[in-house]
Amino acid sequence: MAQNNTNYPKGDFINPMDIPLSLAGNFGELRSNHFHSGFDFRTNGEEGYLVKAVADGYVSRIKVSAYGYGNALYITHKNGYVSVYGHLQRYDSIVSNYVFKKQYELESFEVDLFPQKNEIVVKQGQLVALSGNTGGSEGPHLHFEIRDQKTEEIINPYYFGFDIEDTIPPSIEGIAVYPIDQNSKINGSNHTKYYDVKKVGKNSYTLKEAISLSGNIAFGLITYDIENGSANKNGTYSYNLKIDSNQLFNYACNRFAFDQTRYINAHIDYAKMKKNKDRYQRCFVLPGNKIKHYKTDERNGIFEFNDTLNHTITINAIDFKNNYSVFEVKCKSANIKPILSNQKVKDLFQYNKTNQFNKEDVKVELPTNCLYQDVVFKYTKSAGSSKLLSDIHHILNDETPVNQAYSLSIKPKVKALKQKDKLLVVSIDDEGHALSEGGAYENGFVVTKLRSFGNFAVMLDTTAPVVKIMNYNKEKSIFTHDKIALKMTDNLSGIKSYRGTIDGIWVLLQHDNKEKTLTYYFDEKLLKNEGEHIFEVTIIDKKGNLKNLTTKFNY
Repeated sequence: MAQNNTNYPKGDFINPMDIPLSLAGNFGELRSNHFHSGFDFRTNGEEGYLVKAVADGYVSRIKVSAYGYGNALYITHKNGYVSVYGHLQRYDSIVSNYVFKKQYELESFEVDLFPQKNEIVVKQGQLVALSGNTGGSEGPHLHFEIRDQKTEEIINPYYFGFDIEDTIPPSIEGIAVYPIDQNSKINGSNHTKYYDVKKVGKNSYTLKEAISLSGNIAFGLITYDIENGSANKNGTYSYNLKIDSNQLFNYACNRFAFDQTRYINAHIDYAKMKKNKDRYQRCFVLPGNKIKHYKTDERNGIFEFNDTLNHTITINAIDFKNNYSVFEVKCKSANIKPILSNQKVKDLFQYNKTNQFNKEDVKVELPTNCLYQDVVFKYTKSAGSSKLLSDIHHILNDETPVNQAYSLSIKPKVKALKQKDKLLVVSIDDEGHALSEGGAYENGFVVTKLRSFGNFAVMLDTTAPVVKIMNYNKEKSIFTHDKIALKMTDNLSGIKSYRGTIDGIWVLLQHDNKEKTLTYYFDEKLLKNEGEHIFEVTIIDKKGNLKNLTTKFNY
């Protein structure tokens, strides 16, 4: 039932670790604003497992970041594919020395390096790194990907023969029924209905109640997959929708490009996810959704119930090993006379056009393809607190997803203009907390780019970042544990840059964003002379506020 592609080489790659492979996350799994782009291999909650090259090749990219994949390694192979290893604790000595040298040349912890072809050659099975928890990782594991060298698309690693034991069918945990227009009815109602399902067999589900449908209707589901030996609710590889014997919709996550991954917010019921975290996957395609995971009928999965017959709705959820579950329910089709309306919708923002909204104190400009479907634009404003330097502008709501970034301009109060360079846009959550959205003063407005709707205002950031030394012994004027450990925070706009020196010479401060720390490990090559030294660190936030800390120490 699954659409397993046989064109990929299945014997070229070995496992990247010697431990039994178990998935904490699989390919295409639903994540915040993106489809998961590889396998997350479990490492028993620990760091330091040996990571090996899955095939002969050369190191084509090394990226070090406090965010995303953290310490990441890319190896290009002779068969035209690239293997990617993320959240690494550290690299092997050859790569580590190469990175260390470049970091000092560039005077930057964060580097994105592209060694020359065959500059760093590796053999299949060669140790290349240790597994870790760096970057945006939420726990120790190895993130692993296979990419197409030419297109840079990410491909489901299952296609290359990585064998994960899985005899467990996916689960189906809920069904959604969507009215598509004003003439659509679900049990007489024009509102979306979310149903719990009843399990009636090992892998069979139905509804606890009968439903009647009329007009244009679409469906969605919550589905998860579980592999043997793991309790993680991972992504379901494929699912399809049939009405009677006709297949209307099929989804399968085989490969995708990074510029397509945000279309996940059109793939799921975004509003429902924002309300209560449930991720219903649509069995129909929104007009602005350009992801290539679907095969549909001419109506993109929407079915018109326009007779008085009984119809059978079937949804199959299928994992890569062809384990499957089936949801099936019979429904009554009610032929209801449609409501005719010639009334034009006011303030309709069309997904495939540029849209603008301008007031004296606020401007909104949405580029083409910013939206996934047409939206009725709604705007109000309200007075803000004394900390805010503008009214609060309510732009649609955060339950409407955004694809392309749009421009928001807010006019600040006159008293704020004395410190124009410190102004920024903030979003205001339901509890009244402000979160920086960046921006800069331009022609009377504070202008920023956004990828969400909600409540926005202008604030002033004149507060410098805070930095504290965590391991300094004042009595002995020494740093303990052969390192300098710092805690770094900022109150609003966020950290833009940091720089550390010892006796005026730049030193490598390793940034852990999760822990908000900077760490320098003493290097005897730099500290050749015993005695007193001067450590200095300068931290600048995104509004130019600067914090400088100088400490004398003995070594």
